Amino acid sequence: MPRQLGISSSGNVFFTEHGTSKIGLLDPHANTISERTVPHPPSGLVVGGANSFYYTTPDYTGISLLVFDGGGHDWSVPAPGAWLEYLASTPSGPGVVNLWVNERKAAAVARFSPSSTAVTLPFITSPSFSVSPAESTITAVVTPASPLLPSGGIPLVSVILPSLGMTSGAFTEWHLTGTGQVRRVAVAPNGHVWATDETSNLYDLNPAHNTVRFAVLPTGTTALGIAVAPSGDVWFTDTSRPAIGRLDPTTNDTTLWQIPGGSEPFDLITTSSGGIWFTDRGADAIGFLDPTTNEIDVYSLLAGSHPTYLVSDGSIGVWFVAEVGNYVGHLAPRITLGPQTLHTAGTSMFTGYSMQQNGNSLQTAVQYTYDGSAGLPVVVAISVLSGGVALSDFTVVPFTIKKTGKGTASVSLKYTGTKSVTGDQIAIVMSDLLGNEIVTKKIAMNTTWTP
Repeated sequence: MPRQLGISSSGNVFFTEHGTSKIGLLDPHANTISERTVPHPPSGLVVGGANSFYYTTPDYTGISLLVFDGGGHDWSVPAPGAWLEYLASTPSGPGVVNLWVNERKAAAVARFSPSSTAVTLPFITSPSFSVSPAESTITAVVTPASPLLPSGGIPLVSVILPSLGMTSGAFTEWHLTGTGQVRRVAVAPNGHVWATDETSNLYDLNPAHNTVRFAVLPTGTTALGIAVAPSGDVWFTDTSRPAIGRLDPTTNDTTLWQIPGGSEPFDLITTSSGGIWFTDRGADAIGFLDPTTNEIDVYSLLAGSHPTYLVSDGSIGVWFVAEVGNYVGHLAPRITLGPQTLHTAGTSMFTGYSMQQNGNSLQTAVQYTYDGSAGLPVVVAISVLSGGVALSDFTVVPFTIKKTGKGTASVSLKYTGTKSVTGDQIAIVMSDLLGNEIVTKKIAMNTTWTP
């Protein structure tokens, strides 16, 4: 029963195993898993260093620090039976460590900020065992998702109430009056902490002023997962419709994107491109919402997997855990947008694409329909852009289209430069043999290329 997971600076994946009272370490480079047994069933997890992490123990009601090959330290929360479950990190605060946690059964959120940490350092060797990853190609089902504005553009009511933070040891607790069981927390760029309790309310704690704002969502909403974008927009999963929602904290206006075939959207994260990755536990799927195109990509997993938590892999993919499938998964997306017509004259179009970056190479498959009106043959190539300008030091193996109709163009690109560069777009270009551009599609895709 794997739960929350985190990625270390070395690329290893730590994850809690609630059902076996263990912490797992997956080395995806060596394809090995090591485990440390802990005294109580763990749940939430945040990586604290290359080989250490903090985790919650709901039954024991505390937070622990563990060095995977060494010792650790435990802290008990003041409220008995609070059921600490989900951990969220914040870059600043009063302690040497600053984390936020939901106290599910105490209807509260707490800041964990110890002024110091002391651990015993015995060297402990955890035997590793080899695992053979089961790799498969999943074709995303891409569906338009028209955004709903249930509030009609009218700001919804919010109420601000005092909530005094009470400090005891490493914990400061704020009780959210009127809530049920606090399920998730997320930290905003302005230091506010947002929480859900599986109702139509979102809770906005301002710890500096000891106030809680109750932001009311549209009737029938059941908010569970929550994340705050760099812009300050609050994203949440709505398990009742089911949908992905966005709250503008300035206007209280809410937008909802219903998930085609959705069942129980559980967790979500924001991306630098503005998209949203999410898990759908009930539908056994991973999804991606692009709010700029109003399209949702759904990647179906094996039946009975029940994916729950996920984190970014630092590039364009995600790591996730499957609660019932009992595995850690990595999804490297190839399709990020759905079919769309790109040539205004209608003579040629790209109808879909897939991409995968492996080191300094990028493999692309572009689905196209071409009627030959610009002549034959024509060539499909790709390039990496930064700020709208094509980067140099890339070699491309283009694809030649020799006949009309539908097909798939396989194009590869490799970086041959001597210094690190980053790109923010990939351009797919169809041109004639003289280099005259027929149609171009630019795709938002952050990439890093090193010598």
